[in-house]
Amino acid sequence: MNGNNLNPFPSEIRRLNHLNVLLVDRCNLNPFPESITKIKSLNEVHAIQNYFTDLPENFGDLESLEILNLGKNKIKSLPDSFRNLKSLRKLNLSSNEIPNFPNWIGDLSSLEKLNLSGNKLLSIPKSIGNLKLLKKLKLGSNQLEILPDSIGNLTSLEILSLSRNKLKTIPKSIGNLKNLRKLNLWSNQLSTL
Repeated sequence: MNGNNLNPFPSEIRRLNHLNVLLVDRCNLNPFPESITKIKSLNEVHAIQNYFTDLPENFGDLESLEILNLGKNKIKSLPDSFRNLKSLRKLNLSSNEIPNFPNWIGDLSSLEKLNLSGNKLLSIPKSIGNLKLLKKLKLGSNQLEILPDSIGNLTSLEILSLSRNKLKTIPKSIGNLKNLRKLNLWSNQLSTL
């Protein structure tokens, strides 16, 4: 359904009980259709470059979701029910308007890839250190001044992108990231490492 003007979104879609993948990129969706949250069989949702600012409170009902791509929208906050997405492996929320990320991020224990670049993040919660399976973390182009020491608990991390922030220092615990292959600190305010 990519590239179609789906406003209003067809509510009948909730009857597609065996649908696994939904692609609704650039479909002028605003608000995010609540009918999508009724499709419990969904494993992947791609809704890039639409116009919604938030998600339905029952978004966490999509408990089978493994891949969620909501980049290039205008999302400002996430519902608490998001913490129920325990199967989520890949989460892309890049290029939105999120100022802070909730503490429950640490509850998403299956996450392997997390992209929060291009938001308005001022800080990252300590609970991010609970994401033991995380391999790729993109936090570039935000307003981060400090990182929690718990970032050193991400022992599976291979790629960490922190470019274009306001970091003056990085925690010593980053030395615990034994699997790290790529670290991007470009365009920060670092004076020492």
